[in-house]
Amino acid sequence: MRKKINFQTLTFLFICLLLAGCQKSTDVSPENLLLKKPTDGNLKNQCQLVYAEDIGNFPNWYFYNDKGLAEEWRIDFGTGIPDIITMTYDSDNKLKNAEWHSNGNLFATIDFDWDGKQLTEEHWNIGGGLFDVINTYNSKGEIVKREGTDGYVANYTYTPQGNHAQDFVYFQGQLLQSDEFTYKQPNKYPNLAITGIPYSFIFVNPYMSKWYHESNRFTVYDAGNPIILLDTDPAQTIMQIGAQNYLNSITFFDNINGSHVTRSFEYQNCGSDKNNAISRANPSSENSILKKKRTNVFQHSLKRTKSVK
Repeated sequence: MRKKINFQTLTFLFICLLLAGCQKSTDVSPENLLLKKPTDGNLKNQCQLVYAEDIGNFPNWYFYNDKGLAEEWRIDFGTGIPDIITMTYDSDNKLKNAEWHSNGNLFATIDFDWDGKQLTEEHWNIGGGLFDVINTYNSKGEIVKREGTDGYVANYTYTPQGNHAQDFVYFQGQLLQSDEFTYKQPNKYPNLAITGIPYSFIFVNPYMSKWYHESNRFTVYDAGNPIILLDTDPAQTIMQIGAQNYLNSITFFDNINGSHVTRSFEYQNCGSDKNNAISRANPSSENSILKKKRTNVFQHSLKRTKSVK
């Protein structure tokens, strides 16, 4: 019998983690980490995302094996000690298993089931607490629902171009949060350059899109009452597009807090003349950004116990 995960306990742990993040932030840069370079000649000119910064100012690093598949994902949730997720693949190069270590200890294991090219189920084990996540796809191959036996459900809608338009997250039938996105400038969503990982599976509602959005309205619900925590102005969004049309950086203006927020991304292996070199954002001084940390328990993407998108 699968053990039930206590939501209140997990929420408390998550709040503690975020509060710790307010006191200490990481100063780790990609230059200080060993980036594994692809050795397979067939990977030439295939951009690989190696660094990503989210709206909470939490950094992510990605490392690749000799086949160019992501084998390690590090994410620092504000403690200064990155969580580490390692991935293994089957003979068809499909994601098979992941192990998630936090603070040096094994936190969770995840096994994955596929139906053709679609990842259909995740089987989670968090300290002996077992639950599954089932993905439902539409006729276009887009995930329209992620339903966990732990009580979480995320529903998605998409634009005609295949971009993430809205998501709604529920826990045990109660609406927790929602996102609305708009798009204008064509670009490649950075996570499309992570070969092997179809989406950021550690989150309840991972962002899945072809382009990166130009605006986002993020709402949480208190007993059904909406509270808007983020409302970015599309007219003030600045995008910097890099190699192969991948997004290098984006700066938003948040109408709620009256300040700028940013996300930046770095890549390797994007061109034959720059093979294995790092491609990074280089914003001009007039477009300098204010990095802003958010400490609300309901981040854009609910982590299964910890969250950020």
